[in-house]
Amino acid sequence: MKMKIQNNKISNKIIYLSMIFIFLIISSFNVNADSYGTFQINNPINLIQTCTTCSYVNITSVLSPSSEILIQDVSMAQTGSMYNYTLTSQTVIGTYIVCGVGDLDGDNTDWCYSFDVTVSGKENTSWLPLIISILFLTALFFGLMLWSKESMPFLANFMFMMLIWMITILTNILWRFSYEYGFVLQHFLSVFYYIMLIIASLMTFIILIILTVDAIQIRKIEGNPVDNFRDNLDGNKNK
Repeated sequence: MKMKIQNNKISNKIIYLSMIFIFLIISSFNVNADSYGTFQINNPINLIQTCTTCSYVNITSVLSPSSEILIQDVSMAQTGSMYNYTLTSQTVIGTYIVCGVGDLDGDNTDWCYSFDVTVSGKENTSWLPLIISILFLTALFFGLMLWSKESMPFLANFMFMMLIWMITILTNILWRFSYEYGFVLQHFLSVFYYIMLIIASLMTFIILIILTVDAIQIRKIEGNPVDNFRDNLDGNKNK
């Protein structure tokens, strides 16, 4: 019985460490975007610059993701201090670079910025490090599941649940990736993701119930920790 209690304690420690590790992995992914924005492919894009002391602002070049010059040396339409040019030739997914010149305070001043074009018009995510981390966690949970299968079945069940969650998260990533790039599988992955989400949620509910029952059984065997602490104090005083 003591061995079972000890195994349950080890299981709980590994579970808590696993949850902390997952939290750290997820929170380490930050979205960095220092650009003009993200736009949908084949939709007109208003390229804007503002300058209160300029008499003109021109675009000297717009480079496509393949470094092709789309436009060159065009004037931007002025409305007050805002200058605009509507771009309609972005037919390739990727990052575009816009450069131009304006007479800021009477001096010719160069400027450049970039913008992204995607299928959905939403910002792309850096998928590769996220996928690698999910695959690493999947391998880790699978190894822990095999290691604890005989001696700690509850831990093995928990690791199996985490495997299901990793597959669910990976499916969600693949679904979003296929949506951003317009792949045909996006509808199938969407349905599969929601099925996995339901399964993972049910398994989580069941595992939490088992964990609660297990904790109650351990408390019945070992007693209330507060009472045990008081008994030890009384025993030391009597000595």
